[in-house]
Amino acid sequence: LSTGQNVFRALGGTLVGSILGAGLLQLIGHNTSVLWILLPVAVMAAGVVPAAISFAAGQAAFTLTLVILFDIAQPADLSVILFLIEDIALGCAVSLVV
Repeated sequence: LSTGQNVFRALGGTLVGSILGAGLLQLIGHNTSVLWILLPVAVMAAGVVPAAISFAAGQAAFTLTLVILFDIAQPADLSVILFLIEDIALGCAVSLVV
């Protein structure tokens, strides 16, 4: 039961982080200077938010951090976000089966 609840929190947090990441990419575009400035803030948020707020909020912050990192490494529009959602969903499916 606990794994099932965590799956929904992880997927929900990833979805929220993906929406925020998509909005960020639309707002900033591929301006790597701004992304490099936002990266330390996103990493700090990903580390602090799970303990301060909730697991789902931490998952959203972590997803936003990954979107920033992937966009710095190789700008790829919104396909990065779909990849992250698929990755989390597959990991949750494996956890549920096990």
